[in-house]
Amino acid sequence: MIMLSLVSVTLAFYVAPQPLSVCSAATRVHSPAMSLTRGELLSRTAALTAAACAAPVFATPFAAPPKAAETIWELSRKAKALRTFAVTAYKVGMPVEARLGRFERKKATVLVPLLQTMTAMAPTLGLPEEQQKRAELLPLLLKGHYLELDEAVKANQFDPYVSKTTGKTYEGGKVEREIEEIQETAEEFIELLAAAGIKEKFKL
Repeated sequence: MIMLSLVSVTLAFYVAPQPLSVCSAATRVHSPAMSLTRGELLSRTAALTAAACAAPVFATPFAAPPKAAETIWELSRKAKALRTFAVTAYKVGMPVEARLGRFERKKATVLVPLLQTMTAMAPTLGLPEEQQKRAELLPLLLKGHYLELDEAVKANQFDPYVSKTTGKTYEGGKVEREIEEIQETAEEFIELLAAAGIKEKFKL
């Protein structure tokens, strides 16, 4: 009940994003495929929930989603493309200013609509209890990943980065790593949509 209350409060809070306060999730919540004990998962979820509640995400205010709202699938594919951009920009030596401009534009056209769409859809899925709780938690986790992405972009962390957790190298730096987590969260949500019998043609 406590976690559901936190989710409800935070999702309501994020409907209209406010100016950025520098804040980062203290601990990541990874894909369920990773080996975490129940205690570890609850601890990490609580930490990310607290970070997501602590401050809004984006510097640019967005009053409403685009008039012709894209589907969650389309937005997820565009988020994946943003990860590809982070790698390509490093390889071709794109100026940092150009990268920052691209990320700011994609916040408005991809990332914020993705969160708004997930937030709107999650309560309507009618899944079994545990899956429904997870569906309603994912938008909150996504917001936490946005906080971390914003911090990585502002710190210009575009150079190759090796994860201490997995040993995986990210040519697009910590920025690419944060986008990967956004992508994974969106894909998990899409799996829950499939479990609810919602097809790709569904739009808000």
